[in-house]
Amino acid sequence: MTPTDDALLDFDGGDPAKARRDLEEHGDAFRVQLVIARQLDQWAEQAEVTKMSKTTDLSWVDGRVRTLREVAEHLRRGDFLPGGSLAGETAGD
Repeated sequence: MTPTDDALLDFDGGDPAKARRDLEEHGDAFRVQLVIARQLDQWAEQAEVTKMSKTTDLSWVDGRVRTLREVAEHLRRGDFLPGGSLAGETAGD
C-alpha cells in the first residue's frame, strides 16, 4: 500500500513547508525519495537493534546508523532534486 502524502511528510526535522513545496513541484520524484528515506530509517533502527549482539563492532554499527540517517535527511530535504544542493554535485556538474 502506498503511503499518503501526509504520511510521507510526517517526519521529524527539516522544513515542512519546503517539503510540501518540493512535493508540489517535483511530485512522484520526491515521493519516491520520501519512501526511500522511510526505508533507510527502518534499516537504521534495525542496525541499532544489532548493537545488542556482543559480536557486532559497535563503532561500525554507529557509523552505519549515522550514514543511513544522513542520507534519509538529504532525501527529505530534496537535496537530490533538480536545483537541490547535491543535484549538480552528484550529476558531475
